Amino acid sequence: MTQRRPTLIALRRRIDRIDSAIHDLLIRRTALVEKVGEVKKGERVKIRPGREADIAYRLIARHRGRFPKAELLRIWREIIVATLPFEGPFSVAVFAPHGQGGVWDLTRDHYGSFTPITRHDSGLGVMRAVAGGHASVGVLPLPIPDDEDAWWPEMMDSLALGRATVRVIARLPFAGAGNARGQNPGALVIAPVMPDPTARDRACLALETDGRTGREAMVRAFARARLGKPELICSENENKSSVLWLADCPGHVALDDPRLAALTRAFDGACRRVVVLGAYAEPLGPKDMAAGAQPKKKKKKGRRP
Repeated sequence: MTQRRPTLIALRRRIDRIDSAIHDLLIRRTALVEKVGEVKKGERVKIRPGREADIAYRLIARHRGRFPKAELLRIWREIIVATLPFEGPFSVAVFAPHGQGGVWDLTRDHYGSFTPITRHDSGLGVMRAVAGGHASVGVLPLPIPDDEDAWWPEMMDSLALGRATVRVIARLPFAGAGNARGQNPGALVIAPVMPDPTARDRACLALETDGRTGREAMVRAFARARLGKPELICSENENKSSVLWLADCPGHVALDDPRLAALTRAFDGACRRVVVLGAYAEPLGPKDMAAGAQPKKKKKKGRRP
């Protein structure tokens, strides 16, 4: 004799019970976040991008079933961002000139639909807003070669001269661009804090070398300093007597990392300065976001006649 299939009404009741359980857990989670805010009271910057990335890595690793991973992370991003104001005012400054909405879309998707976002027409305006405390974080477009309005040389000078402490803390999109406008838009997030390390970091370094140092010499120097193979972007300095390099390399590089001194030595006098611009947790890739494994179905024990 076959078992009766559950009715639609019964299934909906079960879903309602699960929704209530999820809601109860969300209320409990919020209470714990409020306690975390009390512990962190007095800290100027309370955002912890490394912690946020570790949450995403853990959820993706344990996920099962047909619910899409991208939507799963979108839910958690809204949960995380919704509770950030409990620890103090939270807002975002974004470099989004008129007609360039891709970076704005990435910002909204990552930092929530209801987070205050202000638009700026220059990278310098975003950096000043964050450094001056007018915004909690800033979002800037990914650096590109031959960019006349590159923002990272200004950050390099500000950090080297001690004028500001704003650094790179994250890269967007973290879990896919979604419906962001533009082709493959990308951005870096800045804040007045050095991010905590995660298991999957990349570091952003800025270097000034003499005009004779080429790309191959840069790669060799990073290898000698055990900093991995960097992705490089160069920009000729205004006085044309030196070259500025932006290096994106694997791993986390702390401000006191001994490899920085080793990197300077590896240039045999050709490197004038090395500045840590920050670091970010590696965004999730196609393999991470592939459909999760399907839960195993339990074998039903047949009834004896």
